[in-house]
Amino acid sequence: MASGNLADTATQLLATLGYSSPKTLALPHDPTAFAKEIERLTGGTKQLNPVHASLADWRSAAFLFQLTNDELPTLAAGQMNLLAPDAGIQAWQVESFVFLAIDLQPGTWSRTRLAALTREVNRLFPMPAILLFRHAHSDGMAALSMAVIHRRANKRDTGQDVIEGKVSIIKDIDLKHPHAAHLRILESMALGQVDAKYVPASFEALYKAWLKVLDVKALNDRFYDELAQWYYWAILASTGVTFPKGQPLDDSNDPATATRQLRQLLQSHPAKPVLCHPQHRSRRHRRRRLPAARVARRSWPQTHGQIPDPYGLPLSG
Repeated sequence: MASGNLADTATQLLATLGYSSPKTLALPHDPTAFAKEIERLTGGTKQLNPVHASLADWRSAAFLFQLTNDELPTLAAGQMNLLAPDAGIQAWQVESFVFLAIDLQPGTWSRTRLAALTREVNRLFPMPAILLFRHAHSDGMAALSMAVIHRRANKRDTGQDVIEGKVSIIKDIDLKHPHAAHLRILESMALGQVDAKYVPASFEALYKAWLKVLDVKALNDRFYDELAQWYYWAILASTGVTFPKGQPLDDSNDPATATRQLRQLLQSHPAKPVLCHPQHRSRRHRRRRLPAARVARRSWPQTHGQIPDPYGLPLSG
């Protein structure tokens, strides 16, 4: 996806995650013409604000497909979609998703800017629009960001949605060397993985599952739960893990020593809204990674699952 036709590669990525639909539109890729066609498609009552949408910094745009309750049961069952390839979109089907891909100009794209763009584009649609952005950083790194907006049903008019304003963004996925945390989040959004109990077969079930996966609190809870499991495993004498002594009288096998090392590890890599790839960190930060963490990560048995990653990347809220 780092180069080439974004519409094709984005569609392939979504298909890999289990999402596809014959409901698509061949719209012009020119940003201004694309916006005008979307406005016409949705009735022309709302117009895209070019400033809020950063329209001048779009390189191209594409309408990938619409995913409705027609396709989801078939996809959930793991079967081929037998709908006609020329099936038309349902412009006013609130219980559906539309997937769009936008190629952005190189430069700095903050979460605030991407969130504002996502809100502005969603204003045009009666249903949630899921946006995939491709953009290059100043250092040349090609990145992908994916934005999902939070919407709810209108309590007075069930035929309309209310945009709550919150946008969850999986930001700056390195398209050549993706971070493990990004890959885990994408994997958790796959149709077969998004819900632990069953594969969602309806719009409502899938949307709730997505928002749950992308919830920052849920991600933090999961991280600290895995960290606690790792801690109780690491202090067992049978594991053979030892920690560097923090003080002259410290016992390296004392749980207090392990606790101190974990605290230092978290303090040296505090949670931030955006954490860069480890290879982009300063040498000072790379040196501060604790030897104990490396020893324990090598010793952690695979049967216990993935050890919490100090470089885990949280999402925006």
